[in-house]
Amino acid sequence: MLLLVLVSMWLAGVVGLGYHGIAEAFEDVVYVTQEPKINSLNVITYIKNRFATTLVSYRYDNPSSLPGEATFVVTLPDKAFISDFIIEETEKVYKSQVVRRHKQARARTSGHPVALDARNSNRFEVSVEIEPHGTVTFKLTYEQLLTRNLGVFTNTV
Repeated sequence: MLLLVLVSMWLAGVVGLGYHGIAEAFEDVVYVTQEPKINSLNVITYIKNRFATTLVSYRYDNPSSLPGEATFVVTLPDKAFISDFIIEETEKVYKSQVVRRHKQARARTSGHPVALDARNSNRFEVSVEIEPHGTVTFKLTYEQLLTRNLGVFTNTV
């Protein structure tokens, strides 16, 4: 450490950069930049009386010393509906509020934020920023009535 300080002082005197010039020269070396990675992915389905409840859970870890972005994308079956969505950060939990479509239309006209895209109504997508060395978990629950085809019920995940 002492040797590094002495070399820095010598370079500052010889090159004329000054201490701040040397610090700026080494700024890019300090940060470890990696994209957030999926640490776990779970899909659990419970079926009871022709009704399926599915929980999709992603856990992202950010190994970087810089903030990163995590995107959660789920394509829902045609007749499924979302019943619950939760985002868990290191110390915070955000729980969504699911509303019916007619209430959503009233919320939109009154100026409240509403997330609905009719073009891709089977696709659910959320992006969040993860703090450095942080984790985030997405939990989406959707439900669907199973249909019978040739005497057999099928569940699509």
